[in-house]
Amino acid sequence: MRAYLERVQKQVDKKLYLALLAFLSFADTFVMILPMDGLLASSAMAKPRRWGLFAFATSLASSLGNLLLVLLVSHYGTPWVESHFPGVMTGTLWQNIHLLFFKYGMIFLFVYAATPFPQQPIAILAGLNQYSFGAFLVASFLGRSIKCLLISYAGAKSPGLLRKIWGIKGELKDVGLEHKVGDATSIETAKRE
Repeated sequence: MRAYLERVQKQVDKKLYLALLAFLSFADTFVMILPMDGLLASSAMAKPRRWGLFAFATSLASSLGNLLLVLLVSHYGTPWVESHFPGVMTGTLWQNIHLLFFKYGMIFLFVYAATPFPQQPIAILAGLNQYSFGAFLVASFLGRSIKCLLISYAGAKSPGLLRKIWGIKGELKDVGLEHKVGDATSIETAKRE
């Protein structure tokens, strides 16, 4: 764990890291295998003072990636979806999303965007039904912002919270996150000591 966090710390300090984080969040809409929640949390853990910026960049880029998917689907239609996202329009998840989307509209879109569920089905559904691009972007961004803010905040505060809740001290020191009263909880602080 310590080696992983040290690698993240080295990358977080680079000037283009925020752009890379945003790009990966954008690309996650199309790749679907990137561990963005873990990357966001570990970024905030490595640089706690930037947790809000990490959350903002990630949620904005994710929303823009989802909007691009909506635009592509609305332009190319079902054949494009079936060739690029095989099986996404079948199964229980699709049926449930379809039902809830038509019943609750933008409210459901907002709530769904705040969940850890894959965003592709809701974006595809919005694109196939020519949903308002502006409304989609607003609902997606607000929902993703809530999710990303919670994850990023938890990443930034987790070492201190673990120490307070469970009294974990040695384990935090072992991974380079020793927390002393009055100090910020981060690898950065541990390295300065």
